[in-house]
Amino acid sequence: MEQKLLQDKTAIITGGGRGIGRTIAQTLAAAGAKVALLGRQPDSLEETASAIQAAGGTAVTIACDISDMQAVPAAIAQVEVALGPIDLLINNAGIGAGGPIWEIPAEDWWHVQEVNVLGPFLATQSCLQGMVKRGSGRIINLGSYQGIAPNSEASPYCTSKAALLRLTDCTALEVEPHGIAVFAISPGFVHTDMTRELEEMLRAKDPDFEGWDPAWIFPAQDCADLCLRLASGEADALTGRMIHVRDNLDEMIANADEIIAEGRYALRLTVDLDD
Repeated sequence: MEQKLLQDKTAIITGGGRGIGRTIAQTLAAAGAKVALLGRQPDSLEETASAIQAAGGTAVTIACDISDMQAVPAAIAQVEVALGPIDLLINNAGIGAGGPIWEIPAEDWWHVQEVNVLGPFLATQSCLQGMVKRGSGRIINLGSYQGIAPNSEASPYCTSKAALLRLTDCTALEVEPHGIAVFAISPGFVHTDMTRELEEMLRAKDPDFEGWDPAWIFPAQDCADLCLRLASGEADALTGRMIHVRDNLDEMIANADEIIAEGRYALRLTVDLDD
Protein backbone atom coordinates (compact mmCIF):
# COMPACT_ATOMS: atom_id res chain seq x y z
CA MET A 1 0.00 0.00 0.00
CA GLU A 2 1.31 3.44 -0.94
CA GLN A 3 2.47 5.50 2.03
CA LYS A 4 0.53 8.70 2.62
CA LEU A 5 2.23 12.09 2.53
CA LEU A 6 2.11 12.66 6.31
CA GLN A 7 2.08 9.00 7.37
CA ASP A 8 2.60 8.66 11.15
CA LYS A 9 3.34 12.38 11.60
CA THR A 10 1.79 14.08 14.63
CA ALA A 11 0.02 17.40 14.08
CA ILE A 12 -1.63 19.82 16.48
CA ILE A 13 -4.36 22.13 15.21
CA THR A 14 -5.56 24.83 17.58
CA GLY A 15 -9.16 25.85 17.05
CA GLY A 16 -9.52 22.52 15.27
CA GLY A 17 -13.16 21.91 16.10
CA ARG A 18 -14.83 24.05 13.47
CA GLY A 19 -14.38 26.36 10.51
CA ILE A 20 -10.98 26.47 8.85
CA GLY A 21 -9.43 24.43 11.66
CA ARG A 22 -11.79 21.52 11.08
CA THR A 23 -11.05 21.44 7.36
CA ILE A 24 -7.30 21.55 8.02
CA ALA A 25 -7.56 18.74 10.56
CA GLN A 26 -9.55 16.51 8.22
CA THR A 27 -7.16 17.17 5.33
CA LEU A 28 -4.04 16.39 7.37
CA ALA A 29 -5.64 13.27 8.81
CA ALA A 30 -6.57 12.07 5.32
CA ALA A 31 -2.89 12.48 4.41
CA GLY A 32 -1.92 10.12 7.24
CA ALA A 33 -1.24 12.48 10.13
CA LYS A 34 -2.29 11.73 13.69
CA VAL A 35 -4.06 14.92 14.71
CA ALA A 36 -4.67 16.55 18.06
CA LEU A 37 -7.45 19.12 18.19
CA LEU A 38 -7.15 21.89 20.77
CA GLY A 39 -9.83 24.45 21.56
CA ARG A 40 -12.39 25.72 24.02
CA GLN A 41 -15.46 23.90 22.65
CA PRO A 42 -15.39 20.19 23.64
CA ASP A 43 -18.49 19.34 21.61
CA SER A 44 -17.16 20.70 18.32
CA LEU A 45 -13.75 19.13 18.94
CA GLU A 46 -15.34 15.73 19.51
CA GLU A 47 -17.54 16.13 16.45
CA THR A 48 -14.51 16.77 14.26
CA ALA A 49 -12.52 13.95 15.87
CA SER A 50 -15.41 11.53 15.31
CA ALA A 51 -15.58 12.46 11.62
CA ILE A 52 -11.84 11.87 11.26
CA GLN A 53 -12.02 8.53 13.05
CA ALA A 54 -15.00 7.43 10.97
CA ALA A 55 -12.89 8.07 7.87
CA GLY A 56 -10.12 5.84 9.26
CA GLY A 57 -7.92 8.56 10.74
CA THR A 58 -6.47 9.13 14.19
CA ALA A 59 -7.60 12.09 16.29
CA VAL A 60 -7.59 13.12 19.93
CA THR A 61 -9.14 16.18 21.54
CA ILE A 62 -8.00 18.39 24.39
CA ALA A 63 -10.26 21.19 25.58
CA CYS A 64 -8.22 24.16 26.76
CA ASP A 65 -7.98 27.93 26.54
CA ILE A 66 -5.17 28.56 24.06
CA SER A 67 -4.22 31.76 25.91
CA ASP A 68 -3.81 30.01 29.29
CA MET A 69 -0.13 29.93 30.25
CA GLN A 70 -0.50 26.78 32.33
CA ALA A 71 -3.05 24.92 30.22
CA VAL A 72 -1.22 25.09 26.89
CA PRO A 73 2.07 23.44 27.97
CA ALA A 74 0.06 20.80 29.80
CA ALA A 75 -2.01 20.14 26.67
CA ILE A 76 1.09 19.83 24.48
CA ALA A 77 2.59 17.34 26.92
CA GLN A 78 -0.67 15.39 26.87
CA VAL A 79 -0.56 15.22 23.06
CA GLU A 80 2.98 13.85 23.14
CA VAL A 81 1.93 11.09 25.53
CA ALA A 82 -1.08 10.18 23.40
CA LEU A 83 0.36 10.49 19.88
CA GLY A 84 4.13 10.85 20.14
CA PRO A 85 6.57 13.65 19.26
CA ILE A 86 4.99 16.65 17.53
CA ASP A 87 6.01 17.19 13.92
CA LEU A 88 3.61 19.95 12.95
CA LEU A 89 1.82 22.79 14.74
CA ILE A 90 -0.99 24.73 13.09
CA ASN A 91 -1.78 27.90 15.06
CA ASN A 92 -5.28 28.41 13.73
CA ALA A 93 -7.32 29.54 16.76
CA GLY A 94 -8.25 33.20 16.57
CA ILE A 95 -10.94 35.72 17.38
CA GLY A 96 -11.90 39.21 16.29
CA ALA A 97 -13.46 42.31 17.80
CA GLY A 98 -14.34 45.63 16.28
CA GLY A 99 -15.39 49.18 16.92
CA PRO A 100 -13.86 52.64 17.21
CA ILE A 101 -10.76 52.70 19.40
CA TRP A 102 -12.39 55.28 21.68
CA GLU A 103 -15.37 53.00 22.27
CA ILE A 104 -14.16 49.39 22.34
CA PRO A 105 -13.68 48.09 25.90
CA ALA A 106 -10.00 47.74 26.70
CA GLU A 107 -10.50 44.20 27.96
CA ASP A 108 -12.07 43.18 24.62
CA TRP A 109 -9.23 44.77 22.66
CA TRP A 110 -6.61 43.02 24.79
CA HIS A 111 -8.37 39.66 24.74
CA VAL A 112 -7.87 39.52 20.97
CA GLN A 113 -4.11 39.88 21.53
CA GLU A 114 -4.19 37.14 24.16
CA VAL A 115 -5.85 34.65 21.83
CA ASN A 116 -4.27 35.67 18.52
CA VAL A 117 -0.71 36.37 19.69
CA LEU A 118 -0.10 34.95 23.15
CA GLY A 119 -1.86 31.72 22.19
CA PRO A 120 0.39 30.98 19.18
CA PHE A 121 3.43 31.95 21.23
CA LEU A 122 2.54 29.53 24.02
CA ALA A 123 1.86 26.65 21.62
CA THR A 124 4.99 27.43 19.61
CA GLN A 125 7.19 27.63 22.69
CA SER A 126 5.91 24.32 24.02
CA CYS A 127 6.23 22.46 20.71
CA LEU A 128 9.67 23.87 19.92
CA GLN A 129 11.24 22.33 23.00
CA GLY A 130 10.90 18.89 21.42
CA MET A 131 11.35 20.04 17.82
CA VAL A 132 14.68 21.69 18.56
CA LYS A 133 15.98 18.58 20.32
CA ARG A 134 14.98 16.39 17.38
CA GLY A 135 16.17 18.87 14.75
CA SER A 136 12.94 18.86 12.76
CA GLY A 137 9.43 20.26 12.69
CA ARG A 138 7.16 22.78 11.01
CA ILE A 139 4.91 25.52 12.36
CA ILE A 140 2.17 27.25 10.37
CA ASN A 141 0.48 30.39 11.71
CA LEU A 142 -2.88 31.50 10.32
CA GLY A 143 -2.26 35.13 9.46
CA SER A 144 -4.22 37.68 7.48
CA TYR A 145 -3.66 40.48 4.99
CA GLN A 146 -5.21 42.68 7.66
CA GLY A 147 -1.88 42.34 9.44
CA ILE A 148 -0.28 44.46 6.73
CA ALA A 149 -3.22 46.67 5.75
CA PRO A 150 -4.95 48.97 8.26
CA ASN A 151 -8.70 48.60 8.52
CA SER A 152 -11.05 51.07 10.17
CA GLU A 153 -12.64 49.82 13.40
CA ALA A 154 -10.62 46.60 13.31
CA SER A 155 -7.58 47.69 15.30
CA PRO A 156 -7.52 44.69 17.68
CA TYR A 157 -7.57 42.14 14.89
CA CYS A 158 -5.18 44.02 12.58
CA THR A 159 -2.73 44.62 15.42
CA SER A 160 -2.79 40.97 16.46
CA LYS A 161 -2.19 39.69 12.94
CA ALA A 162 0.69 42.12 12.40
CA ALA A 163 2.24 40.86 15.64
CA LEU A 164 1.72 37.26 14.52
CA LEU A 165 3.61 37.97 11.29
CA ARG A 166 6.52 39.36 13.26
CA LEU A 167 6.41 36.37 15.63
CA THR A 168 6.55 34.16 12.54
CA ASP A 169 9.67 35.64 11.01
CA CYS A 170 11.48 36.04 14.33
CA THR A 171 10.81 32.41 15.18
CA ALA A 172 11.88 31.31 11.70
CA LEU A 173 15.24 33.05 12.11
CA GLU A 174 15.85 31.40 15.46
CA VAL A 175 14.91 27.86 14.53
CA GLU A 176 16.12 27.53 10.94
CA PRO A 177 19.56 26.33 12.15
CA HIS A 178 17.71 23.56 14.00
CA GLY A 179 16.00 22.24 10.87
CA ILE A 180 12.61 23.79 11.60
CA ALA A 181 10.51 25.84 9.17
CA VAL A 182 7.90 28.42 10.19
CA PHE A 183 5.29 29.98 7.93
CA ALA A 184 2.37 32.39 8.07
CA ILE A 185 -0.46 31.86 5.64
CA SER A 186 -3.41 34.03 4.73
CA PRO A 187 -6.59 32.06 3.95
CA GLY A 188 -8.39 34.97 2.35
CA PHE A 189 -11.97 35.61 3.37
CA VAL A 190 -13.57 32.31 4.40
CA HIS A 191 -17.18 32.01 5.52
CA THR A 192 -16.88 31.01 9.20
CA ASP A 193 -18.78 31.85 12.39
CA MET A 194 -16.38 34.75 13.04
CA THR A 195 -16.71 36.28 9.58
CA ARG A 196 -20.50 35.86 9.62
CA GLU A 197 -20.63 37.81 12.89
CA LEU A 198 -18.48 40.51 11.32
CA GLU A 199 -20.76 40.70 8.31
CA GLU A 200 -23.82 41.06 10.54
CA MET A 201 -22.09 43.88 12.43
CA LEU A 202 -21.24 45.68 9.19
CA ARG A 203 -24.77 45.33 7.83
CA ALA A 204 -26.17 46.71 11.08
CA LYS A 205 -23.97 49.78 10.77
CA ASP A 206 -24.37 50.21 7.02
CA PRO A 207 -27.61 48.99 5.40
CA ASP A 208 -25.99 49.54 1.98
CA PHE A 209 -23.19 47.05 2.71
CA GLU A 210 -23.33 44.54 -0.16
CA GLY A 211 -20.98 41.91 1.20
CA TRP A 212 -17.42 40.98 0.42
CA ASP A 213 -15.57 41.24 -2.85
CA PRO A 214 -15.94 37.77 -4.45
CA ALA A 215 -12.33 38.00 -5.63
CA TRP A 216 -11.19 37.68 -2.01
CA ILE A 217 -13.52 34.86 -0.94
CA PHE A 218 -11.91 31.43 -0.82
CA PRO A 219 -13.10 28.02 0.37
CA ALA A 220 -11.56 26.65 3.56
CA GLN A 221 -10.20 23.73 1.55
CA ASP A 222 -7.77 26.05 -0.26
CA CYS A 223 -6.21 26.92 3.10
CA ALA A 224 -6.10 23.26 4.14
CA ASP A 225 -4.43 22.26 0.87
CA LEU A 226 -1.79 24.97 1.35
CA CYS A 227 -1.16 23.73 4.89
CA LEU A 228 -0.67 20.23 3.55
CA ARG A 229 1.89 21.34 0.99
CA LEU A 230 3.83 23.34 3.57
CA ALA A 231 3.64 20.42 6.01
CA SER A 232 5.21 18.16 3.39
CA GLY A 233 8.45 20.15 3.47
CA GLU A 234 8.51 21.09 -0.20
CA ALA A 235 8.51 24.82 0.59
CA ASP A 236 10.93 24.93 3.54
CA ALA A 237 13.15 27.37 1.63
CA LEU A 238 10.39 29.95 2.17
CA THR A 239 10.54 29.76 5.96
CA GLY A 240 9.54 33.04 7.58
CA ARG A 241 7.35 34.12 4.66
CA MET A 242 3.62 34.86 4.55
CA ILE A 243 1.84 33.01 1.76
CA HIS A 244 -1.69 33.74 0.57
CA VAL A 245 -3.87 30.94 -0.78
CA ARG A 246 -4.03 32.75 -4.11
CA ASP A 247 -0.23 32.88 -4.45
CA ASN A 248 1.47 30.54 -6.90
CA LEU A 249 3.43 28.33 -4.49
CA ASP A 250 5.30 26.50 -7.25
CA GLU A 251 6.54 29.82 -8.61
CA MET A 252 7.47 31.02 -5.13
CA ILE A 253 9.49 27.86 -4.46
CA ALA A 254 11.32 28.26 -7.76
CA ASN A 255 12.19 31.88 -6.89
CA ALA A 256 12.82 31.39 -3.17
CA ASP A 257 16.35 32.83 -3.22
CA GLU A 258 15.18 35.99 -4.96
CA ILE A 259 12.17 36.35 -2.64
CA ILE A 260 14.36 36.11 0.45
CA ALA A 261 17.04 38.45 -0.91
CA GLU A 262 14.43 41.10 -1.71
CA GLY A 263 12.52 40.68 1.57
CA ARG A 264 9.26 39.89 -0.20
CA TYR A 265 6.24 38.15 1.38
CA ALA A 266 7.27 39.46 4.78
CA LEU A 267 6.31 42.25 7.17
CA ARG A 268 8.52 45.21 6.28
CA LEU A 269 8.43 48.99 6.77
CA THR A 270 9.40 50.72 3.53
CA VAL A 271 11.45 53.82 4.27
CA ASP A 272 13.89 56.01 2.38
CA LEU A 273 17.03 55.98 4.50
CA ASP A 274 18.57 58.81 2.44
CA ASP A 275 16.03 61.37 3.68
